[in-house]
Order: sequence, then structure tokens, then C-alpha cells
Amino acid sequence: REVGTTLLVRGARQVALTADGRALLAHAEEILGRVRGLELEMQERQGLARGELSVALPAMLATYALPRAIAAFRARHPGLRLSVETGGARTIEDRIAAGSVDLGIVARAGVRDDLVYRPLLRDEVVACVARGHRLAARRSVTLEQIAREPLLLFARGFFQRDLVVAALEARGLTPRVALESDLVPLLVDAAAAGGGVTT
Repeated sequence: REVGTTLLVRGARQVALTADGRALLAHAEEILGRVRGLELEMQERQGLARGELSVALPAMLATYALPRAIAAFRARHPGLRLSVETGGARTIEDRIAAGSVDLGIVARAGVRDDLVYRPLLRDEVVACVARGHRLAARRSVTLEQIAREPLLLFARGFFQRDLVVAALEARGLTPRVALESDLVPLLVDAAAAGGGVTT
């Protein structure tokens, strides 16, 4: 009655499918197979046996820390496909909130209220200069000393840049940005070549 046609024909000794009944049965078996497959996939995803995980993280982590982490992750979860995107903290948070990535790694300070975070590690921010630079031999440098140098910073929207600029501006200092990029090797190479201070 639901499908508006006859699916079964009752005979004296047996029940047979009509042509419409055979067509419906084929679709029903396909649907049930997909449901069983979906249930299995969900069980496997809970155990990270297969599926896809998308991660967004800062370029510095992707460049320096991620290769070893990916190798260890792949060894532990060989059936899981991993996709990695890079971006600034604000962009990463927006992608998580929009559901375009499963998880992200950002600096803890200022994480949006609608996101949940778990601490992974604690690290320090250091100034990087060329070996022959006048600040290279110092064990520590002040914000005033950094403000007098050309700055090689991450692009706008990156937490690291916001952190440096906010620290300088809180002291009434104006940052002298000479180069901005989201390419970590470019910033490091520019500092090593004597182009200024990066972090």
C-alpha cells in the first residue's frame, strides 16, 4: 500500500515477487547493505581503523614537528587517511567552527568560546637572528632591542605575529615589519642572511 503497487502474488502453495517486488527488493538489499557498511565504518572510525581525519595547524608545526608525528600516526593507524592544512590561528579556529576540519592546533590564548581545547605542549617564543648579528651573543633580549630591528614576522592572522606585535605595542613600541610571510623557511633564511629578527 505504501508504494502503491503489488509486490507479492500469493499462490496456492507459494508467494512470489512481482516485477515491481523484485525491483523493490534489489533497492532494499542495497540500502540495507549500505546501512551495515555505515555501521561498520562508524565502529572502525571510533577505533581509528579507517576513514579520514583532517587537521589544521600553524605552518611552523607543519614544517618542523609534523613529519615525525605523521610517521608515528601512520604506523599506529595505517587505514586512516590524514589531510593537513596550514594557516593562522584565527583561520584555523574558523575552519574548526565551520566543520571544514576535524581538529586544529593553535596557541591557547584567546581560543574562541565556542570551541573546546586540550593542552598538548608548552613552548617558549625565542628571537632568531643571524650568527653575526649584534644580538646573537646575548642570552636574552628586550622588547626595546627587538623594536629597533627590522622584523620578519608571520602574516596577519597568525597568533605568533599577534603575540609579538601586542607585546611591542603594550610597551608603546612600533614594530618595524620588514617581511611578512606564512612560509617558515623563508623567515628563518631571511633572519640567517642578516635581514632582521624573527621568532
